[in-house]
Amino acid sequence: MKTILSKTALLILPIIFLYFGYNFHRCTYGFDPEYAYLMNGLMINNCDYVGHTDNPGTTVQTYSAVIQRIAHLFGSENDLQTDVLKNPDYFIEWGRKGFNILNSIILLLLGLLVFRFTGNLFSSLIIQITPFLSSNLLEHAWARFSPEPMLVIATNLMIIALIYYHYSKNKEYKYFPWIFGAISGFGLATKATFLPLVIIPLLVLISMPVKKTYLKAIVPSFIIFTIPAIPAYPQMLAWFFRLFTHTGVYGKGKGGIIDPGKYFSDLLLIFKNNIALAICVSLALILIIILITKKPFKVWFKENDKFRLVFALFSAQIIGILMVAKHYHSNHYLIPILALNGLILIFIIIFITEYFQFDKKLSVVPTVLLIIMIAGSAFNIPYMKYADWGYVISDEETFKIEKRLKTDFPEYVKTNYLDRINKYSALRWGNDYSRSKFNDALTSIYPEALFYDFGRNSFQNWHGDITPDEFLKKYGKKILLIDGPFSQEEIIRVRDKSLFLNKKYIGRIHNIYEIDTTDSKIFLNREYETIWQLVFDPDSVSTDGNFFVNGKHKIPNTWHRNSEMFFSGNNSAKLSGDNNFAFDFKIDSLQPGQEYQVTVWKKGEGNETLIVGGSIGSDEFWVGSDKVVAETFDGWKKLRLRFQVPPILSQGLKVYVWNNSVKTVYLDDFTITRLK
Repeated sequence: MKTILSKTALLILPIIFLYFGYNFHRCTYGFDPEYAYLMNGLMINNCDYVGHTDNPGTTVQTYSAVIQRIAHLFGSENDLQTDVLKNPDYFIEWGRKGFNILNSIILLLLGLLVFRFTGNLFSSLIIQITPFLSSNLLEHAWARFSPEPMLVIATNLMIIALIYYHYSKNKEYKYFPWIFGAISGFGLATKATFLPLVIIPLLVLISMPVKKTYLKAIVPSFIIFTIPAIPAYPQMLAWFFRLFTHTGVYGKGKGGIIDPGKYFSDLLLIFKNNIALAICVSLALILIIILITKKPFKVWFKENDKFRLVFALFSAQIIGILMVAKHYHSNHYLIPILALNGLILIFIIIFITEYFQFDKKLSVVPTVLLIIMIAGSAFNIPYMKYADWGYVISDEETFKIEKRLKTDFPEYVKTNYLDRINKYSALRWGNDYSRSKFNDALTSIYPEALFYDFGRNSFQNWHGDITPDEFLKKYGKKILLIDGPFSQEEIIRVRDKSLFLNKKYIGRIHNIYEIDTTDSKIFLNREYETIWQLVFDPDSVSTDGNFFVNGKHKIPNTWHRNSEMFFSGNNSAKLSGDNNFAFDFKIDSLQPGQEYQVTVWKKGEGNETLIVGGSIGSDEFWVGSDKVVAETFDGWKKLRLRFQVPPILSQGLKVYVWNNSVKTVYLDDFTITRLK
């Protein structure tokens, strides 16, 4: 009866894991890395080798292919490829929930296995509660369609094999090295962050021949689990070589194994950000130090299998920490060693209890430890609620924007900024990591999809670049940029490089801009033909110094010329105090309907600087603008005025710059352009 109740109790944590994980939310159209695994899974279903091998991640891609086949049975009447490309998040959600089911089952098996060999319910619950100690592990296991949930599976399979091996009466059983080799190959085919766990069987297996067999077994296992990626082995090796030989993230940055200054500070951050891991490593280290003061390390390692297992787990965690610190920027790279926390705690307790013969005194330790772990897990509840809420409101905004684009902007062509959270960008990202194999299929399903690539400064469809001329001719001038730049710094970079953007909507994770084709550099002089243009640079003055000049054209009043700061050349015009006007120029040969553009670069504290166009000697016409169409990182802003010549101007028209404040501003490169 007691055994039945204990086994029933072992259902509690797996059910909690499954319930909350199954109902946890994820970010719809979260492209990185979900869509790479989705679309490479589709490549496997198309009997093609995969295009994404960075992790390598092949086990997740194979799992994705299987999930697609299963989910398609409950999907539409379309063929599999069309169904996946039309409803990508449907299949990703199937994969996410499948991971939760698999991890819940393995969590139950772990608890039952520990109970079978130890007979201690609390030790069994300790191994089951391990995932709940890390909000990082939980969020990735519950919300991701990525290698991380598969790594939890691989690590728990390793734990199951280690427990079976430890309690086996025949440790020379010939299949053990092959079992460990198969699991290690599976883990390495999932992600390179599994590498530290490979050392565990190497340390716990008894004889050297068995260790050699284990190492040999890893090779065929890895090859089998990476069959879809075999043709890309050279690219895979090159990727890992760059990771090893460069100090930056993802094989970038300067050459070298580590950046010493950053490396050691990151080591401290890892311990600070992963308290449970830090505690487990510290307890194991203290135990090892105490024990080697009583007997030499070699004696402990050779004679005591529990010491050997604790040392192997400790070594794996230390190696994992040292490896991740090389490129530390996220805690999910620690997931395999985080999943070892429960096992190392259990065997520390078992070792101390047996070696020091404290059976009665320490019988309460697993109970106390479990209570502490439950309390530690409870601290993660607020974060997990916040994370789930974040996914919910992100999805609400995503669906709101999808609807708004249809209802509020039906006459606009929609262009998607690359690598953003929307359906088109997610599919494009996944297709890029699938060797662009789905270009034709995506063009057929989504012919309206367009993209702007800031890196290439180009508009694109599924097949590649579209020239600005072609774009304007085919789609017209009413263009929206969806999910463009968010930060002011990024907006300025986009402006200066290519596009002037007018804000239509700025939200939490989405935004909508209208592209001003008349001011965007990528379209410059394509919408309008430049009839003539004058540029007055304060560096160019007449021989008597009284005029700014451009050929035969002159602008008087050079007395505000100075060299304190400038946009180009060595001089600018300075306005401050009572000298509020500059660059007063009369335009000759006016005809009604002509269109002019006037720009000037300005720097200063005042925000009331205007470019003005007005009739001479009458109130027939006046127009002013302080519109900023470009901005540099050092504070220079380009102002623009555009106007049409009215039907009646009895005495002509002039343009100038007016500083409508007492603050100092500097002006440079005053430019007048006739557009038509």
